[in-house]
Amino acid sequence: MAVTKARSRRPRSTPEERAEKQATRVAELKGQFDAAVAQLVTTDSWRTMLDGAIHLHRYSFRNMLLLLSQCPQATQVAGYREWQKRERHVRQGERALWILAPMTVRDTDSDTAKGSTDQDDDRRRVLYRPVPVWDITQTARNDGKPDTVAPGAPRLTGDAPAKMWDNLAAHATSLGYTLEQGDTGTANGWTNPDTRTVRVSDTLNDAHAAKTLTHEVAHIQCEHVTDMDEYQQHRGLMETEAESVAYVVCAVFGLDSAAYSVPYVAGWAGTTPEDVHNTIKAAGNRVMTAAKTILAAVTLTDHTDDATDDQPEQ
Repeated sequence: MAVTKARSRRPRSTPEERAEKQATRVAELKGQFDAAVAQLVTTDSWRTMLDGAIHLHRYSFRNMLLLLSQCPQATQVAGYREWQKRERHVRQGERALWILAPMTVRDTDSDTAKGSTDQDDDRRRVLYRPVPVWDITQTARNDGKPDTVAPGAPRLTGDAPAKMWDNLAAHATSLGYTLEQGDTGTANGWTNPDTRTVRVSDTLNDAHAAKTLTHEVAHIQCEHVTDMDEYQQHRGLMETEAESVAYVVCAVFGLDSAAYSVPYVAGWAGTTPEDVHNTIKAAGNRVMTAAKTILAAVTLTDHTDDATDDQPEQ
């Protein structure tokens, strides 16, 4: 008669041990984000980040960099159960990608918090918890059939999509600006906050005109034109932000502006690695926020995702 050994159970961790483990993971992810920012000191790295933003713009700047640092080819990520809802499964052996999701908690540490109500916003605080997600390339269809379209297919080039100009023009109008096409001198376009006018050169072809309009709308969305003295003092940063937003928005529409946008950003981001690093770190969150807002207003695509989506960072 064979003797079977009783399987030893691993002791269940205590709430304190789980909290400590989570705090360690959060600290590791924040350190990973800082390291990822430090890598963005070259134009090529900034372009790689913007290429990632084309697919991952629903996420915050921090979580997007975390995803790309763990999986540079990431284009579509979701939680384990969300992939199951989409009739896909995470392949065995695939390692999770980790992001930081916000959660609002009540501060129960202080005596004054004991009698607080839900309306006591000053006694609430935002904490971040690590959340696992997987890219679509780490999953497979439940029916075993291959994907008919490879994730991250090349973007389209050529003329501007039919509704791109009209939708961006409508968004500019909603922001209180009038759109014109005409003489813009040596510039491709400009925005005049005094007359609340956006003008795009009438000498441009449709594709470049749409990209230029996106750039000008980005200036408005980023509030660059609310204080022109401030704009002149920080023009490099603001031009980097506007063209980066334009690059992402154009790509989502299917218009590849890399040939123009990448050299443009390179020229404005700075002359030394330190200058470029400071510009990129300052621009990242603003670029993602503005791109999300514009895309939500001018596209028909639902850019919401599952519960792992993060809110603006506190």
